[in-house]
Amino acid sequence: TIETFLDNLQIVSSLPCTINPEGVSLLMDANLSAAALKDYLITCRRKLHQIPELHFALTETTKFVTSELDKLSIPYRIVENGGIVSLIGGKTGRKTFLLRADMDALPLCEESGENFASTNGCMHACGHDLHTAMLLGAARVLKARESELCGTVKLVFQSNEEGIAGMEILIANGVMESPTVGAALALHVFPGCSMAAGTYSCLPGPANSSVSEYRIEIRGKGSHGATPYKGIDPINVGIHIYNALLAMVAKEIDAREIAVISNGYFLGGSPEAYNIIPSTAVMGGGIRTLNNQIAAYIKKRLKEIAEATAATFQAECVVTFPATAPACVNDPLLDNLVNQCADELGMVNLKRSPQLSSDDFSHVSVRVPSCYIWLGAGGPEEVYAGGVLHDPHVRFNENAMPYGVELMVHTAMRWLKENENR
Repeated sequence: TIETFLDNLQIVSSLPCTINPEGVSLLMDANLSAAALKDYLITCRRKLHQIPELHFALTETTKFVTSELDKLSIPYRIVENGGIVSLIGGKTGRKTFLLRADMDALPLCEESGENFASTNGCMHACGHDLHTAMLLGAARVLKARESELCGTVKLVFQSNEEGIAGMEILIANGVMESPTVGAALALHVFPGCSMAAGTYSCLPGPANSSVSEYRIEIRGKGSHGATPYKGIDPINVGIHIYNALLAMVAKEIDAREIAVISNGYFLGGSPEAYNIIPSTAVMGGGIRTLNNQIAAYIKKRLKEIAEATAATFQAECVVTFPATAPACVNDPLLDNLVNQCADELGMVNLKRSPQLSSDDFSHVSVRVPSCYIWLGAGGPEEVYAGGVLHDPHVRFNENAMPYGVELMVHTAMRWLKENENR
């Protein structure tokens, strides 16, 4: 309700910019003050923000992260096209908890107005610079408390999350083994006025949606525009496929479920050849849902509908799914532990509905108990108003980062301790 939202906003506006002094903090035992941690996080974040890189080509970002790990004497390995994997702890036979941060940026020209804005035509408009900085901060705290760990913490700095590609490469290269991962956690910052530093959202069940990119290549027969009966119009076929897909979602999916098909492109013919019916056309887009079974059903039906519709008009089509990731689902027991830790840190759970954005961390969540947390990185100040992810104007509240570090560290250490003998 609006009353609940206003109550939450009032709570949020009174939260401090660093960990609640009345809450639990793990920094003292790590010989690290809150101010020193915050300075370190801001320094790392701003450096990363000024060197945004895309997809798998993260040369400078990788150099920066590995140099920080070297300073902390934390061993690591670089997985080609996957990212960086490092271990802290490593007591033989004990459990392993995975913490993930994504490192890639977006092909956007930054217009945030920050004095450390990027100038290379790319931008960390999804906050991955904060994610990477927070995991480096967590590494610093965990390394200082390594002797206390009842197991191993595996740190994963992932490439190409935006392309829904990096995590599958990491998994194929054994990130879930040696040592075997028992549970995992990832944070994602959330900008805007309603989620200030010190707030978060974490609920059991779906945290965000599945995504499947689809591509439909339609093969018809070209002809002169004056004699369409001599050809097979692939544009006409594509129009019928598009309408049939919308009808399929409306009529075959339970209306109480969330399912979206969005067509992002439709290419065929040329403006310079208005009187020529082309021989081929290509269309594609994305499928999103919070239910992995429904996602599989829609993919199956999309292929059936496209092929049958093309055949109806004597055309052919080829359907491919270039990239896919399931919905990320939060394990109830780990969600409960996260909320306990957050409460001890003085954080406020705003319990937002699942997001229809996607993250390939979900490939981890279908393998081991996992938790995906939306971390407040905005605030009521005007500078954060209207902030949305993937926008060239977005600004993130750096006061969020100490909360993220402490929540990752606290959850990892608690889970290892509670599962030591299981």
